[in-house]
Amino acid sequence: MESIEVCPRIESTDGVVDFVDSYLKAVCCPPGDIWNILSSVDELFTNIALYSNSAGNVTIRCQKNADTVSVRLEDSGAPFNPLLARAPGMSKKASEREIGGLGILICKKLMDGIFYEYAGDKNILTIVKVLNKSV
Repeated sequence: MESIEVCPRIESTDGVVDFVDSYLKAVCCPPGDIWNILSSVDELFTNIALYSNSAGNVTIRCQKNADTVSVRLEDSGAPFNPLLARAPGMSKKASEREIGGLGILICKKLMDGIFYEYAGDKNILTIVKVLNKSV
């Protein structure tokens, strides 16, 4: 398992994505899976940076098992489970929809699992991708 800690600022997003990208390439993750994971990490970290009001750093942990890769994002912001957020109304035109919720919806489509828990005064969001999964 590899990890980094960064300040929850939007300026840190590129560094987080680069860290995860390097890890995924080092463990020989397939390119299509890398794209899905990086897109999700970018979205999730951006949300933490913009909305968490976390006083501490965000920890990003990457781990590869036999057939999965997981990325865990931990922040000390107020408890917030993004998986319970209301999904955007997709029946309306984009210009008529309320802002928010689309990123989590996209992450749910790109990843094979997304899990949330609040433990030790931290929001812990873990995304999981099954490698080489047949579609």
